[in-house]
Amino acid sequence: MPDSRAVTGRELVRRLRRLARKRGVVFAIDASRGKGDHVTVWFGRRFTILGDRGELKTGTLHGMLKQLGLRLEDLQ
Repeated sequence: MPDSRAVTGRELVRRLRRLARKRGVVFAIDASRGKGDHVTVWFGRRFTILGDRGELKTGTLHGMLKQLGLRLEDLQ
């Protein structure tokens, strides 16, 4: 996933789900643990909060991946 193009929350969820399946890790989305349009995304034992699933800013994406223990290259 190149840095030059915008990544949406939906695309991030799709890529995380695929990576979790590949690594044999549990992936879950918990809508009850969030306010408004925010949800909690679990990747194994780690989690992050994902907003309205619109375009994510680069810093936000990197921060979320850091919380999940992943790198941008892992999503490719």
